[in-house]
Amino acid sequence: MFASSSISRVSLVRIFGSAVIAAGAVTAVPMASAAAQGTAVVTPVLKILDFGDVVGLPEGCETGLSAIGAGASQINLSAAASPFISNLDNQCGQIEQEGDNYLQQAITQSYQANGLNTLANPIIADMASALVLEGTNYGTSMAPFGPTVTGLGGTVAFFEGT
Repeated sequence: MFASSSISRVSLVRIFGSAVIAAGAVTAVPMASAAAQGTAVVTPVLKILDFGDVVGLPEGCETGLSAIGAGASQINLSAAASPFISNLDNQCGQIEQEGDNYLQQAITQSYQANGLNTLANPIIADMASALVLEGTNYGTSMAPFGPTVTGLGGTVAFFEGT
């Protein structure tokens, strides 16, 4: 693990959550996005899951229902499968709404553990800084992965709490 004192820091600019090196020097700056607010690691993960619940679950349900409908059509059972597909479609909508409600409650409750930020944030910040420094200082020997490692610092910093 890298200690804060062992890493030289200067300025890092973030654009859209990725790290960009400015003036040849690097430091981790906490992201000020709404996604990074709350308890370190816990709240950002819950917000990612909430996004997946609101966007991914309906898409997954619709894709699955389309596949069932296409399969039923291929074996001439469209009329028989239609009520079943309609019922599943209603259940998908209900599950999405309930899942979103549960995740919103969990996100709200996660703010109660903000005391963990004092322990987790320095570790996360050091990991982000170390990745940026490694990608910057040794990027040519890691080619073509140097810029990817450098950018990964911004991704790790996303999980800091506020």
